[in-house]
Amino acid sequence: MNWSHSLVVKGLLKQAYPDFNISEYWKEISGRDFSSDRSLEWSKEDAILLERKTQFHEGNPEAIAMEAYRLAIRFSLHSGSFGTEVLLHNLLSQKRSHPLISISPSDDVDQGADGNTAPNYEWPSDVF
Repeated sequence: MNWSHSLVVKGLLKQAYPDFNISEYWKEISGRDFSSDRSLEWSKEDAILLERKTQFHEGNPEAIAMEAYRLAIRFSLHSGSFGTEVLLHNLLSQKRSHPLISISPSDDVDQGADGNTAPNYEWPSDVF
């Protein structure tokens, strides 16, 4: 049986402990809906890293949640998936504010391998 590392990470990011409430920060970044992170995925290597950090509470929960989101964005962009771009566009259109998503869409639109289009964003240098 193969495990989906991305699903494991999503589950770990939704857990709340009195001394390590990563769920609070994850919901702030990814959205409050239960399935708002449905389109997010990580590479196997990044997922294993995030699994370890979330399971063993290695570091600040807010920093780990932000790192998880940045890594998901990077994987999505490099794999040709626009799911994360659509999520970012939705967050920006709802005027949610977070340091990670303080980016501005340009007027250009990119077309993905699947034929879908998404806004072309100017990414801050710390995303990658």
